[in-house]
Amino acid sequence: MQTSVFSIDSVAAIKRTIPFERYYKKSNLLIQVFCGPGRQLLQAVGHTISQQLPQAICIGTTTSGEIISSTVSTMSCVITISHFSATTLRVHASTNRSSYETGCDIAKRITSDRTKLLIILSDGTTTNGDELLQGIYAHAPAVTIAGGMAGDNASFSQTYILHGSEVIEAGAVAVALDSEQLQVRSHYSFDWQPIGKKLIITRSDKNRVYTINNKPAVETYAHYLSSGIVEKILTTSIEFPLVMEKNGIQVARAILTTHKDGSLSFAGNIPQGSEVQFGFGNISSIIHNSVNSSAAITSNDIETFFIYSCMARRCFMP
Repeated sequence: MQTSVFSIDSVAAIKRTIPFERYYKKSNLLIQVFCGPGRQLLQAVGHTISQQLPQAICIGTTTSGEIISSTVSTMSCVITISHFSATTLRVHASTNRSSYETGCDIAKRITSDRTKLLIILSDGTTTNGDELLQGIYAHAPAVTIAGGMAGDNASFSQTYILHGSEVIEAGAVAVALDSEQLQVRSHYSFDWQPIGKKLIITRSDKNRVYTINNKPAVETYAHYLSSGIVEKILTTSIEFPLVMEKNGIQVARAILTTHKDGSLSFAGNIPQGSEVQFGFGNISSIIHNSVNSSAAITSNDIETFFIYSCMARRCFMP
């Protein structure tokens, strides 16, 4: 397996930056596009790749930051091209209205007993991440999953994902990697620590929280994080998410949407009755654990790293 990474900043730069001729005769190509500038450039990249390399599987997403080697950027477009020698790739995009049904559809369409990894990119404004994963695991409980939800540079208005040359506003696109030889190892870093008083979710429906400690959810944020927080609650909740324990693991929930009734929709479910706390990024812990993680990962014989990082890290540690 070999991966090359390219960065462009305009439509004109696509053909002069990417050596397409290097890949004309290669099969089993996976191309991932991470596009900060938005829909227009994402679509142009997808269109050009589909013309130049019709045999390749191409997926992509708009972002709130991009990673290329050791550099984190914004408003650039990073394109990774991976060539597999003993792996079969299958892709499927699903636009079901239910996130759970989207997950079921993806798992039934492209996973098999040989699937070593499922890479999923979903829109970041309407998809319920919890429901999406539950749908996948209902049909493929043992599959390893990587990927993330699309960003839009923290405007929280409209994100996009890419399937070939098609730009999708709502749904998910996934690639299954099937192989007898491919070895996949997954790792994650959290490093957001719960702080302050434990709060009870007193009324919720899946990922929509109506009341916390019997007060409108938005009032709870105003009470604990200051009254001025309401005006910029979406960006603030990225850095100060609600943290809860799920199956013995701490998970964070950031806000996707605010509602006129004071309720909030999060990126994943928060069951009624859950105990939550506000999360705080511990800088020393983030750095320390990153060093330890790097040492653990690089002790293996790794050919490629695929990194899908939450925008919270870039916002918290610019």
